Amino acid sequence: MNMSTWQQIKAEYEQGISKSTLARIHGVSRQAIQQRAHKEQWIASPLASPQPLLAGVQETIVTDNLVDRALADLAIHLTDDPQKAKLQLNQHKLFADSFSQYMKAKLLTPEQETAQQGVDWSMFTEQELEIIQPIFEQAFARSLHEKAS
Repeated sequence: MNMSTWQQIKAEYEQGISKSTLARIHGVSRQAIQQRAHKEQWIASPLASPQPLLAGVQETIVTDNLVDRALADLAIHLTDDPQKAKLQLNQHKLFADSFSQYMKAKLLTPEQETAQQGVDWSMFTEQELEIIQPIFEQAFARSLHEKAS
């Protein structure tokens, strides 16, 4: 494998892309990436926090509630009687891994709303959005309906 490919792998690794994903993309084993990262002391940066999404408020509340419940159940395992916990420790591990992948996908997925409609929603205040967003949504739905007809 040439040096420029390894430089690209290193750059993507340092942006927070998993070794498994990099292995799949570049056709190299995860172990080879692990060895090179260890040998050259690559440092994976945590992904940046997501921008608030207009439509994602309800999803955030549900996600936060789910995470809070999982952490509370894990605390029961670690401090109280493990028999009272709803999930086994291996299920907590699976949840944590899945949630981590979900957050990476959410952070790396481009915002569809701005790209599709061409409107930079961040320039509006909360009050302005309450007024204009339903109007834009109605116009967009009408446009889709007209295109389908």
